[in-house]
Order: sequence, then structure tokens, then C-alpha cells
Amino acid sequence: FIFRPEDVIISHFRMREWQEREGEPITIVLLPVEEGESASLSEDPHDLLQSLLSKLSLSPPDLLHYLNSVHLSLEPVISTDKERLVSAGFLNPLFRLLSSSTNEDIITAATSLITLLSVPATVHSSTTCWPLGDSLEITLKSLEYDSAGLGWRTWPSGEILARAIVNGRVDITGKSVLELGCGTGLVGITAAKCGAKSVRLTDMFDSIVDNANININTNGCSDIAEAKRIEWAEFLKNVDETEKFDVVLGADVVYDFEHSKLVAQMIERTLACQKEARCFLVCPIHSSRIGVEDFPREMSQIGFEGRKVRIQTERTVQCRFGDLCEIFCLYEFWRT
Repeated sequence: FIFRPEDVIISHFRMREWQEREGEPITIVLLPVEEGESASLSEDPHDLLQSLLSKLSLSPPDLLHYLNSVHLSLEPVISTDKERLVSAGFLNPLFRLLSSSTNEDIITAATSLITLLSVPATVHSSTTCWPLGDSLEITLKSLEYDSAGLGWRTWPSGEILARAIVNGRVDITGKSVLELGCGTGLVGITAAKCGAKSVRLTDMFDSIVDNANININTNGCSDIAEAKRIEWAEFLKNVDETEKFDVVLGADVVYDFEHSKLVAQMIERTLACQKEARCFLVCPIHSSRIGVEDFPREMSQIGFEGRKVRIQTERTVQCRFGDLCEIFCLYEFWRT
């Protein structure tokens, strides 16, 4: 990892913490950073990761220039170098930017890069039917990823949480429900179709919220559900009284260490105070979600208890080590 000299004390502590978690040796190299540089993809994707890490403390205009230049450099070669960049850990600092930056342009640029590394090179809007039970089928329109970032499609965690609602593992009957990071809306719409009293779907981009409302109308539950825009950091700064919900839901909304704190604060702010109130999250277990293991501790520190269930799906994912079964955790939290 490459850090600026003034970052080394904080970074060394974080890397030592990471080493204790992972049991892997860590090497820290100090290199000077010249502002205004453009990025280029070298033979080794680790070089681009190191360059990105060294640029995170730049001023917003310079950081934005750098992120945009990275995007331009990657687009022509992403089909052949995507796996190498993901394996090098390139996603993690981008997730960190999503949780720490308040600059909308930087958030958009980071999201665009994450999406570029997470989806096929060409993705168009489409409509998909999701059969979730004998008599339940949800029809969802997805977006072109350029206009929606990570919310362009329905991710596996969303399907798992939706099925947990259908089979009764997650009880939403007669309850007010809030979904954090709704994307296409599968989880929130499923809750509305399965007996929730009311459902509020939320996401940070207007295009995602507009599409979620279209999907709500398509599935005939606009009398129960609605989608609204919420940007978490902005929301948490508001000291006004916040509406509380009986159930808070989230699918694949925890990324790095700082992001796990932000999600925990959102749950603490929005979950009802009654002892019956519950939060349910589904998180994938893999290397790009380094905040997942920290999340139960964050919740405990703000007064929550919880439990988790490991879920192994029948799907397999391809990686450099061969085909692996996807593993997810379903977390349940409540106030102590």
C-alpha cells in the first residue's frame, strides 16, 4: 500500500489492525504525491491500486480529476483486466470514498468506477420477473448502469432477503418498514406484497428512486409503498425529529470499516424504540466487503444485540481460485 508521509501514523494503525484480522504480512512504502496527475493502467494492476490510495487525500477538484482519468483509462481494457483489478483490492478504497465523502461529484465518480468493475462492459435497461413463491412474482425494471451506479440491478443479497420475507424468516406482517439502499426495489416491494402495513424504500440517486417508484406501480402496491431519496451522511446531520419504523431492511449495504459505522447510525436513528422492533440485513461474505465483520461490533456499541445465520446458495461465482459457492449472512438486530 502506498501512503503519503503525513498519513503514515493513521495508516500504519489501520494496516496493523487489518493484519491482526487477516493474518497476512503488510508492507508500507512511502512515495511522494504530485497533484493533478492522470492515471494509466500498467502491466500490474497493483500499481493502479497504489496510485489510487496515494490520491485519496487530494483536494476535491484534483481527486475528481484523477477518478475521471482512471475511468477513461479503464474503459477500453475493462473486459480483460476487471478480474485482476478486483483481485488487487481496487474496489475497497472506492467504497471508502462512498462512505466518507460529502462531495456529490466525487461520490458519483467513485460509484461509476465501482460499477465499471462490477458489471459487464455493456449493460442496458431490461425488465425481469422474479418468482419468489407459488403465487408471488415481482416484475422489476433495471436501469442502464451509467445512470444508476450500484442501484442499476437486483443483487443476490436482495433476492435472499426477499425470499426470507416470503418464507416468514423475516416478519414484516402489519409493520411499518424502511429499506436502506433499495436499488430496483425487490426487497421493499416484496415486503409490501407480503403484508407490511407501509413500506418506505430509499436510495441516494434520483434515477434509482424514480425507477423504484415505477416498479412499485408496476407491481400494484403504490397504496402501501413509496420510494424517496435519502443520502445517509446528509440525513444524519439533520437534528429534526426522525420518523421511526418497526422494521429496517438492507441488502448488501455494508462495505468498509467507516461505512459500517454509517449504516449502524442510520439504523439507530430510524428503528423504533420498542423491544419488538427489528433490523434485518443480508451481506455477502467476500474480500471486497471488509466492513461486514466489524458491523456487529458497531451495532453493539450503540446499544443493539443481534444474531446471524450463514446462508450458502446453490449459485457459484468464478474467481481466480476456481468456482466457489456464494456465502451470505442474514443479520438480525434489536435494541437492548
